[in-house]
Parts: sequence; C-alpha cells; structure tokens
Amino acid sequence: QSGIMASGEQAEDFTIWGSYKGQTHMMYDGITLFNISSLAQNIGVVNPLIINDLEVIKGGHNVDRGDRAGGIVNITSTEGNRQKVKGAIRLSDQSTAGRINLPLGKGLSLQAAGRFLFPQNFGSLIHNGQKGEDGKRLFVDGNLKLSGSMTNGDNFHISFIGSGEQEYRGYANKDYTFNSENDNYQLGGNATYTKRWNKHGASTGSVSYSRFQSSISEFY
Repeated sequence: QSGIMASGEQAEDFTIWGSYKGQTHMMYDGITLFNISSLAQNIGVVNPLIINDLEVIKGGHNVDRGDRAGGIVNITSTEGNRQKVKGAIRLSDQSTAGRINLPLGKGLSLQAAGRFLFPQNFGSLIHNGQKGEDGKRLFVDGNLKLSGSMTNGDNFHISFIGSGEQEYRGYANKDYTFNSENDNYQLGGNATYTKRWNKHGASTGSVSYSRFQSSISEFY
C-alpha cells in the first residue's frame, strides 16, 4: 500500500507516512501489541493461521484511537466455524504452527492456535576478541478465541494472545565467564459484546488488557 513500508528486512516496526518507530498503533482483536518484532527476526508477532482481516488506516489519530502520528494497523482474527471441526498445520525445518476450530453448539465456537520455533543455535559469541559458545534462541506463542451468537442477534467474542521468547549467549574459559540472556513476554485479552436493537442499529462495548515485558541480564 502506498505510503507504508516495513523498517528493515523483517517487520520489526512499520513506518507509515514518514512516522517514527512506535508511532503506529498495532492491534489484534482490540488488544494493543506493544512489541511487533521478535528476537528470531524471521517470525511475526501474530500467527497468520488465525488472521482473518488486516486493516491499515494512515494518518494521525486522537487519543480515542491510540494517539499515534503514523496510523493504525488493526488485525482481526477468524470468527470460527460453528458447524464443523476444522484445523490447519504448517511445518518447516525451523518452526511449526497450527490452528484448530471446535464448534461447541448453541452458536458457540472455540479456536486455538499456536507456534513453536525449534531451539536454534546461531553464530558464535565474540567477547574481548575470543570466540565463545554458540547462542541459543527459543520462541512460543498461543491464541485462544471464544465466539458466540444469540438468538436475538447479539454476538460476542473473548480473545487472548500470548507469546514468550528467550535468547541466550554464553562464553567461559578458565579465567573468564560471560552470560547474556534476553527475555520478552507479551500477554493480552479482549472481551467484546455487540447488542442488536430492533429499530436502532447496534451498540458495541469492549474491555481489553495488554502487557509487554522485556528484560536483559548479563553476568560476568
């Protein structure tokens, strides 16, 4: 789309209309995603098997829409099939991803999705001019969504997203030891209810929670 580019080879951040890093509001099912990159550099923040729609709104927005100068990227997950059990799986030499849909009856469906990046060894730590041990990297994430519709036309969904990743590097010899660990955790949830009125359209209310935690530890 014109005016939009990814910063770097991997989508570590989005630049919309010349905005700076952090000036684009990224959402998944109404959940703010504070971190859209991964230490792995080759895996995105949201499992593509659970994505139904991606909307990009360019331009600055007020506080009620995130108070961002760049724009809004709104990711909507699939609603789920309330009639049939469905699933999908993707497997590569680096990772595996899957999604399953379970109809629960009475207009309800439950979806679960997840990804796992196989433990990776990468490069070698060079510290003080000396070659150390290979580093290691882990990544796992999960999505859960309960969707339902009422006989009066009302509908709701409860959605969760979570991810965790760890990168470790270490070096040791008889005189010197160095270890470095980087941990990222993201967790969020949203509940939305839409009320259909007989003569006056619909009203929607939602509540959401989002948290991102990052830590870097170095030991000598």
